[in-house]
Amino acid sequence: DIKELIVAWDPAVTDKKKNQEGREPDADGIIAMSRCVDEFYYMLKDYTLKGSRSAIVRQVIKAYDRSGADFLVIEKNQGGDWLKQAIHNEDKTIRIKMVQAVVSKSKRATPVQALMEEDQIKHVGIHAELEYEMCTWVEGVSKDSPNRLDAYVHCCNKLIKKRKIQVF
Repeated sequence: DIKELIVAWDPAVTDKKKNQEGREPDADGIIAMSRCVDEFYYMLKDYTLKGSRSAIVRQVIKAYDRSGADFLVIEKNQGGDWLKQAIHNEDKTIRIKMVQAVVSKSKRATPVQALMEEDQIKHVGIHAELEYEMCTWVEGVSKDSPNRLDAYVHCCNKLIKKRKIQVF
């Protein structure tokens, strides 16, 4: 049984340098994850998409509705309040929690890495593109932003904060 299910959205940034180099812009990372009564975390679905802002907003709402999410987490570093407003213009019932990324990507991922090493996170199905980002992205070296991975980390960190840990 699911205790909590959330969707996280890591918005992509339009990168003029990438456009000048002829490279495609990054995708918006959109991930659905849950924490269940067995206290494991489950990666459920990757809804990541490259597209127009309106297409991305529709995709985020689709992810929220189809997964039956309890709330939506949005990283506000790249867009701020307009992201929340864009969602609520389409559906005012969506519960949203904004997060500000203030430490490096690798530091944000440290608690998630620890859970993975303890085999506390399970992937339901195959998530090849996410797993590729997880295995190949190197902070300060990789050119492309790991938006799937960022959304994954935001999901995990929100679910971890909700977990009640017993101290013996």
